[in-house]
Amino acid sequence: MKDFNFFEPYIASTKKKDKKQKKSPILRILVVLFWIAVILVPSYIYGTIYLDRQAIDEMEIELSKPKMKDALQRVQTKRIQINQLNELNEDLFQIDKTLAGTEVLTEYQMQAIVAAIPENIYIDSLEMSGEKVSIFGYGHRRSAIAEFELNIRKSGIFQAVLLESIESVQAPYSYTLIITPKKVVE
Repeated sequence: MKDFNFFEPYIASTKKKDKKQKKSPILRILVVLFWIAVILVPSYIYGTIYLDRQAIDEMEIELSKPKMKDALQRVQTKRIQINQLNELNEDLFQIDKTLAGTEVLTEYQMQAIVAAIPENIYIDSLEMSGEKVSIFGYGHRRSAIAEFELNIRKSGIFQAVLLESIESVQAPYSYTLIITPKKVVE
């Protein structure tokens, strides 16, 4: 038979308390760290916000000075001008890209036309359509107009040269000259 021990419940409860007391320091350390974090993190955030607000107030005071207002106004004006120039640059780039694909006359060919102009011949306008260039102008002598057509033909850089018309009975004579430039391989 087993003996009954009246102190057994007391002995068992103290063993449980000993186990709890051994776990307790770790739990206590965690609780203390939690409360420190709860107190310190908001304090740090509040301190940072406070310092940032002070810096902003100092900047506002500095920027409210008349000298700084003038400088800021100039900067804003320049920024607007830069944006406008950037937009124009984009537009010009697109126009240049489009024109590069449709270039009828090269600079060299334009110089050849100018070099072929004899005395008393004048060009009113150049019209480029497709691969043909129409030159409209006037001259004081029909022979000078014919010489202009011959000079362009002799240059050898045009595929076709046609003196389409010479109008008027007396000077000045208006003329239309149609030329087709040769393709330039770049």
